[in-house]
Amino acid sequence: IRKMIDYVKKMQSLGFSVFPLNTKKEPNFKKGGEINSYSWMDFNVKNNPFPITENTESNFIFLGIGCGDMSNNLEVIDVDSKYELNQDLWGEFKTLLEDNLESFDKLCIIQTVSKGYHLMYYCDTIQGNQKLAQRYLSRDEKNAHYMKLTQEDKIDKDKAKAQCQTKKLTLIETRGQGGYVATYPSEGYTIIQGSMETIPTLTAEERDIIMCCAKAMDQIEEEQITEKKVALPVWEEGKKPWEAYNEQMTAEDMANLFVSNG
Repeated sequence: IRKMIDYVKKMQSLGFSVFPLNTKKEPNFKKGGEINSYSWMDFNVKNNPFPITENTESNFIFLGIGCGDMSNNLEVIDVDSKYELNQDLWGEFKTLLEDNLESFDKLCIIQTVSKGYHLMYYCDTIQGNQKLAQRYLSRDEKNAHYMKLTQEDKIDKDKAKAQCQTKKLTLIETRGQGGYVATYPSEGYTIIQGSMETIPTLTAEERDIIMCCAKAMDQIEEEQITEKKVALPVWEEGKKPWEAYNEQMTAEDMANLFVSNG
């Protein structure tokens, strides 16, 4: 706890909004006598840093850090490796970044308790939390999720089946304005590159490269639109195309043409 509190004070002095999290990584303090999962947003370092007292020190099971303008315009890329399936999610993503982002070596990278990764940077133009790469459940995952929904949650079988077909797991997402992450020196978190003191400020273009690399890891296949070939009328010699078209096409033909092409 002492090491954590010393680090918390250091982070506050550097302009980060930090606050305690419980074992579920939820804000671990009370506001108005009741737990409020969004009250962490009140602790903006610009006007109200979280108070460190003898009564609040034990709340820090994990250290939470607010993203966005409350922490110098901090944005975090969250790589959730526990959801990877038949791939090296971090390895592939890291290679993409190394090949395309010259400032990759400057990023602060933290390995999380679940063996995922947080990439930290500042940028003048950031957004709210975004899901950048996802995948659908595998067949085995669908079966397990279906059993949970129908047996434990008592959900109707048809609704459970529909949920299993559409449920997505998030592989990579951002934590930006309005978001927060658990971070070092919480148990299980390790800084593997850079430091919190040397987080780089990226340009909008550099941030776009990170976004593009993350979206390239997406495994949700978009619906394929097949191009339908339309048989065109045969033009009569000596007539302008639109004149021949008007003579050969009826209103019914035109209606069928629109319907057949969606």
